[in-house]
Amino acid sequence: MTRQLFVYGAGSLGSVLGVLLSRALPVTLIGRLSHLEAIRDQKGLRVLGKRSGLYPIDITTEIPDLPDGSIVIVTVKAFHLQKALEALAPRVNSSHLIVLIQNGLGIHSLAEETLQIPVVRGVTFIAAAMEAPGRVSVNAIGKTYFSTTARLQSLWERAALPCVEVEDIEKYVWRKLAINAVINPLSALLKVRNGELVCLQDPSRGLVRELVLVAQAEGGPEGGRDTGEDSCEHATDISQSFFDAAGRQSREADRDRLDQRHNRTAGS
Repeated sequence: MTRQLFVYGAGSLGSVLGVLLSRALPVTLIGRLSHLEAIRDQKGLRVLGKRSGLYPIDITTEIPDLPDGSIVIVTVKAFHLQKALEALAPRVNSSHLIVLIQNGLGIHSLAEETLQIPVVRGVTFIAAAMEAPGRVSVNAIGKTYFSTTARLQSLWERAALPCVEVEDIEKYVWRKLAINAVINPLSALLKVRNGELVCLQDPSRGLVRELVLVAQAEGGPEGGRDTGEDSCEHATDISQSFFDAAGRQSREADRDRLDQRHNRTAGS
């Protein structure tokens, strides 16, 4: 029997992942009613920018019964994750592969505690934005990183998506945090591409150095240059996420938690 894939949280990223991965497996998006109705009315998800086109895709507003062996990719925002996992928990068992792809700290442990089964953490550099229900723009198709135990690289490759398996996924969790909390805001304010921040001694490197110190205190990766400069180079477009209210809320939640633990004043 063909393995099935469900994307739980069909916002911009989830919708794009779903339609692109549908080249490899049957996919169902789980999303909002307005999104579902738009996709049904126009007979597919309209993708603008990279990989543009109209992609037929199955979509539902409720978590369906999940066949044994299914893959469930969870792409809800981090601040909605607890509620989403609680709704998902009665539907999953140890035969399911649960994959978490969202920004934020503490995601992996929260999911395993709630679902009571092992989960896989992924970090992606695909950049997408919801233009309207049923319409998503894709600005960049960057790499997605998984731990070497995830065994998802072949699925991504069948969908012509770049993927890398790594020994230490937490290193890439902190790289993404550096982009979201430091690099994206600066690139948006200064109206430069992310990679151009590498050559700016101030303020980018000073802010990244502080983030690296916090990461090390939290048991995160070593190496300021690796986290900072490599993070700048992961994206080449002018950042839009600084102006996204949902993304800002997620970043501020992580920032406030770290500020409290490391005796910093939020915003200082």
